[in-house]
Amino acid sequence: MDLELILAEYRAELDRRFKLGGMVNFPVGVLVIIASAMAWLASGFPYAASDTATAFFFTFMISASLAGVTVIVHVVLSHSGYEYHMLPRAAELEEEFKEFQQWKEGQVQRTNELLAWIDEYEPATFVSTASTESAEAELALRIREYAIHATDANAVNNDKKAKHLHWATTAIVVQLVFAALAGIAYLVAKQA
Repeated sequence: MDLELILAEYRAELDRRFKLGGMVNFPVGVLVIIASAMAWLASGFPYAASDTATAFFFTFMISASLAGVTVIVHVVLSHSGYEYHMLPRAAELEEEFKEFQQWKEGQVQRTNELLAWIDEYEPATFVSTASTESAEAELALRIREYAIHATDANAVNNDKKAKHLHWATTAIVVQLVFAALAGIAYLVAKQA
């Protein structure tokens, strides 16, 4: 697979990370609005009006509260326990390149010494030289490996985050339905 394609996917997963981080505002904002409405309903409910309306009101309020707790749990799970992987910085890559090049030159020197020792008995047919191209190729291979590992790890994290945000949004809808039903019970109790 082409390195540019891998790096593009890596960048896409990082962008997705930040978009998912911003998507948490919706469930939290709606949760606050619904919780405020529920508090208003609870404070103004005529508890002595009707036993049936009161039972429905409490049932719907408790159900909406449980859905709200579910929202909070999934929002927290969408933000905790994720370790995102980053590519090494340019200075780190340059240092690794220099270290590899020095190691390669050391290997070439040892190989040439060994060939010189063998040359005493048999004419040398091979002389090794250190090349910048081989070090650059090795560095490109390592960058590719870093990028593949980081992209995969970040994609798994983003998928988990998206799943939790999906369930938080679903729980918001459930909470909204139960809060609306509690509002209907509130209106019925006010009419009685």
